[in-house]
Amino acid sequence: MRRSLFITTFLALLEAGLLAAQAQDVMSADLKPQTVQAFSRYVSLTEARIERQVADPRNFLYVDQLPESRRSQV
Repeated sequence: MRRSLFITTFLALLEAGLLAAQAQDVMSADLKPQTVQAFSRYVSLTEARIERQVADPRNFLYVDQLPESRRSQV
């Protein structure tokens, strides 16, 4: 009984170690400069949009930003 618990624990730890080793290969992708630049632009534009939305007190809820015709549907 004790031996099977040891073997099960050992195999689980071994599997976790192997998965972690494989994950490093996946996580170490090299991004092209164009990709990094495009993502930075996306982040900047999205943050600017969110700041505009938050700054307007009339837009407390998301539905407040919608046109009247769409707001009645929601």
